[in-house]
Amino acid sequence: TEPNDDPNFQQPRLYFPWDLDTTLRNTEIDRGIIDQKDDGHLWEGLIEELDEAGVPFGYPTHQADYLETYKNLLEGPLELSKILAMVNSIETVIGAEVDADPYSQLVAESNSTEEFQRIRDYLTDRTDYVTAQLEALEPLPGIVVLDDGFEGAVWDANWNDIASTWTDETTRVYTGSHAAGADQGGGTGYFTSDALDADDATAIHIDFYFQQDSAATFTLEYYGSGGWSTPIDLTALGGDEEWLYYRDAITDSNYFVSDFRISFNATFSGGGTRSVEVDDVVITKEAPLIISGYILDPCAAPVSGVSVDANNAGDSDITDPDGYYELWVPSGWSGTVTPTKAGYTFEPPNRTYTNVISDQLNQDYTATLLTYTISGAVGSLDGVTMNGLPGTPVTSGGGLYSATVNYGWSGTVTPQKAGYTFSPVDRTYSSVAEDHIGDNYTPTLLTYTISGAVGSLD
Repeated sequence: TEPNDDPNFQQPRLYFPWDLDTTLRNTEIDRGIIDQKDDGHLWEGLIEELDEAGVPFGYPTHQADYLETYKNLLEGPLELSKILAMVNSIETVIGAEVDADPYSQLVAESNSTEEFQRIRDYLTDRTDYVTAQLEALEPLPGIVVLDDGFEGAVWDANWNDIASTWTDETTRVYTGSHAAGADQGGGTGYFTSDALDADDATAIHIDFYFQQDSAATFTLEYYGSGGWSTPIDLTALGGDEEWLYYRDAITDSNYFVSDFRISFNATFSGGGTRSVEVDDVVITKEAPLIISGYILDPCAAPVSGVSVDANNAGDSDITDPDGYYELWVPSGWSGTVTPTKAGYTFEPPNRTYTNVISDQLNQDYTATLLTYTISGAVGSLDGVTMNGLPGTPVTSGGGLYSATVNYGWSGTVTPQKAGYTFSPVDRTYSSVAEDHIGDNYTPTLLTYTISGAVGSLD
């Protein structure tokens, strides 16, 4: 469609004027484009050949093959050799020979710039359409907040149509047996969804089918924190009495509210039968997903103060007194979560995620505090008590001692044994973060003097 002159008009992401049908023949789609452009006569022969061959538009095999063929043809200058190469490619796809006679006209007009430009225009439309079909067959991302084909016992259970002309339509439907419709019953007809919780959204996706028959106006609006959006003119997207497909992605945070709504509005004028219909409305929201868990020590005691970081634009958190952390990542996120805290190792050291599409709970880690050794010898003297060290070790095996301390340990170590002095007298440690091997002491046995006299007798 041609761009709308209104600068506030929001062009939908996808639009095509044919039913989404995976069995639709390529020829039917080609004819639709040719009829729309009214200048594709050079392709009539090929179309007839494909029609006779009964080539389906099956997803994904033929769609992918044809899309690649057309894209290759559109790259660089449009030349006859590329067109013939496309014919060969089509023959490969359908497993049958395509009559080359229709291309005699192309050979005769191979120098016609105008003719080749018309072919390029056609192929561009065709490629855009196939691309749209491929995308439309992909499900909307995120969490479904509304999925309504109006087939319920209360057809408008998810909508507010008070004082409007909208009714349960059972004749002009896209799928199923029901659609929402309005006709020239008079006045303005608003058809507004109930409030949808999009408060935590990072994107909102809108998807529906619609048709209109000579409506004076037929618009779509979104509701957010700033009120209702500028109306989107749906009549500008196609002709009368033709089911059209609409898809849009809202990334404006003004619409990420707990009472998000969409509203259709139709007005009519003049005589005759005039109506609008909407069917198969799907709205999803992309919301941050949670990665959460606990970090405990080997004895299942919580470890607080651990930094937990998700790379690739992910979230970060610090464990609370219960050892709990919670990260928020966007839908489809891939990356690595890594816990860190000075003096600790973690098992596992990190976790890798690919295409996260649901909450990841109970992502726990075991944190083990680093320990270090303080050891040495007190000469070769056994039985020396090393006061201040954890466990108060006593030298043995020739004066040796050893103790294990936790990361960050601080204290003063003082050797003690009756009858001995030591050098150094003690050692002070502060925030230990490495082993201390060979912290030796020298013991000195105390000595005393016993003296006196035996009269004056030598």
